[in-house]
Amino acid sequence: MEQLDQLNAKLEKAAASHPKAYHFRMWRMAWLSYLTAYGAVAFLVVLWVGLAALLGDLSNSLWVPLIMLVILAGIIWRFRHLIFLKIDPPQARWLQRKEAPELFATIDEISAKLRCAPLHEVGVSLDNNAFMQTVPRLGVIGRSHHYLVLGLPLLLGLPKEEGKAVIAHELSHLSRSHGKIGAMLWRSRFLWNYISTASGQRKSHLARRLVGAANWILEWLNTSAVAALRQHEYEADKFAAKAMSAEIVANALMRLETVSRFMERELWYEINLKPVFRSRPPQDILERMEMALKKASSEGRLNKYLENALMEGRGVFASLPTLRERVQAL
Repeated sequence: MEQLDQLNAKLEKAAASHPKAYHFRMWRMAWLSYLTAYGAVAFLVVLWVGLAALLGDLSNSLWVPLIMLVILAGIIWRFRHLIFLKIDPPQARWLQRKEAPELFATIDEISAKLRCAPLHEVGVSLDNNAFMQTVPRLGVIGRSHHYLVLGLPLLLGLPKEEGKAVIAHELSHLSRSHGKIGAMLWRSRFLWNYISTASGQRKSHLARRLVGAANWILEWLNTSAVAALRQHEYEADKFAAKAMSAEIVANALMRLETVSRFMERELWYEINLKPVFRSRPPQDILERMEMALKKASSEGRLNKYLENALMEGRGVFASLPTLRERVQAL
C-alpha cells in the first residue's frame, strides 16, 4: 500500500505539472492496452486460419477447414460484445428547448464562452448531482453523443449563480474532451477485467500467467487513470471559474456537497423508511425537498455536513479530489 501511495503521489504530481502531456499519455495507454488485447486475439485468429488451411491441404478435403472456420466464427460471435463495448446513455427525463428556455439559454451562453462541442441531450433526474457523459457510437472510434444531466435537488438547493457554476463545470469537461478519454479508459479497464475474470475460471498454467498479466495491466491502468480523473476535476473547476468566478464556483462546490449529504442522510432516509415509497418516490417529492432544505438551513443543521465534508480525506483509488482540495485549488 505504501508503494501505491508513492506511485499515486508521483502520478498526481505529473498530471498537475504537465496536464497536456499526461492527457496524451492516457490516450496512449488506453490504445496500447487495446492493441495488446486485440493484437493477441488477431494473432490467434491468424494462427487458427493457417492451421485450418494446413489441415485442409493434408486431408485433401474442404470439410476440415470449413468446420474450423465455422467454429472460429462462432467464437467471434460469442465474444462480439468485447469488440464494440457499449456504454449505455444515462437515464433521465430529457428536455426540449421549449420546456426550459432559460436553462437552454444559460447552457448556450456558457458553451459559447468555453467553446464546447454541441450537446445532444439535456435532462433532469432526482439525483442530487450533475454530470456530463460522452457515449461513443462505434466502440473506440466514431462520433460521440454528449449528455448533460442535472439533478432537480441540485437546482433547488443552489442559488441561480451557483447553479450556473455547476453547469459551467460540467460543460468544461466537454470543452476539454474529458469524456472521451474517460470512455476509452473505462473500455480498457472493462476489457482487461473481463480477461482476468475469464482466465481465472481455468486451472491451466497459461491461464494463471494470463491472470497475472491482466491484473498487472489493470493496476497500472487504475492507478494512472485516477490521477487523470482527479486532474480533470481541477481543470473543470478552473475553467468554470473563468466562466463565472472562483468564489462562486467554490461556494457552489461547498453547497452542493452539503445539500447532497443532507438529502442522502436525512430526507431520503426518512422517505425510504416508509414501505409505500421504497419502489416509487412520493408525487410531491420536489416540494418535500424544498421545504426540508429551507427548514434545515434555518435551523443551522447544514453546517455540520459542511464541516464533515471539509475534514474528509480520500483513498488511493479515489477518482475525485476532496472538497477541501478543490476549494484550496481555486
